[in-house]
Amino acid sequence: MIVLWLYWFQSVVIGLFTAIKIFLSKEKTEMIVNGTKKQVGGVLAGLFFIFHYGFFHLVYFIFLSVFTARYFFIYKTPLTFSNILFFSISIVFLFVNHLISFIISRKKDSNKSITRLMFFPYARIMPMHLIIIFGLALGSFALPFFLILKTIADVVMHQVEHNEA
Repeated sequence: MIVLWLYWFQSVVIGLFTAIKIFLSKEKTEMIVNGTKKQVGGVLAGLFFIFHYGFFHLVYFIFLSVFTARYFFIYKTPLTFSNILFFSISIVFLFVNHLISFIISRKKDSNKSITRLMFFPYARIMPMHLIIIFGLALGSFALPFFLILKTIADVVMHQVEHNEA
């Protein structure tokens, strides 16, 4: 369960830095606003991204909360200080990792297409989406299946994102 929560937090952090990249983007993208196609800049696109990506993560949060409560109720596993400490340290490292990546690639990212910036995090959340839909059917294979999908998605999207001209 803790692995899914860590990936959820990682996804939220990725979304946070993606929103900042979109806000700082010099490019424009085409969006439908009030039924009309318009060229919009980073602020409007960033707000749309926060709403849409945030909604996905709210739904994931609800599912993970229910799964976690069910797990602790069934297995009566106590939440220990060491678990909380491990989880907290992991979140800090995830945040720092993405912060460093953001700082290093900030100048290059400001010239990227807003549409491309918005796409990157969604490919990384597909494994979470699939595990929530099919997790119960997979039983004990759910976690290995999720870890394999998440690793593949992260590696591929990292390469696509950082090798782009």
